Amino acid sequence: MADPDVATTPPKPIVTPHDPPTVVRAAVEALALGDGSRLQRIFADDVQFRSPHVTVRSLAELRYAVCFPEPALDDLEVTLSSVVMHGSNVAVEWLVEATLVSPVLFGDNLLIEPTNDRLRL
Repeated sequence: MADPDVATTPPKPIVTPHDPPTVVRAAVEALALGDGSRLQRIFADDVQFRSPHVTVRSLAELRYAVCFPEPALDDLEVTLSSVVMHGSNVAVEWLVEATLVSPVLFGDNLLIEPTNDRLRL
């Protein structure tokens, strides 16, 4: 007899594949937060992602690219400026606003100290 306290069904996806703006918003939030645990509930194993800073061709590569959350950003808000769909491809322009709460090192030579100000990325 099954234990009623143990879930036997897989977790529900956090978004439905038929709502691209919601999928994109959830994906951008997961990427900006470095939240690898949310990625498999959003993306298929053969996901492809390209941005100015990273290109990936699988869920494993995506997890590796964003496995470390950015602790310097807090109060994250994502706004989609535009979403363009073509078949199964989605292009999106977004704005991320967050509060800078701890130092950030870009590359090896640019340290940005926390200001507790809102940033627009």
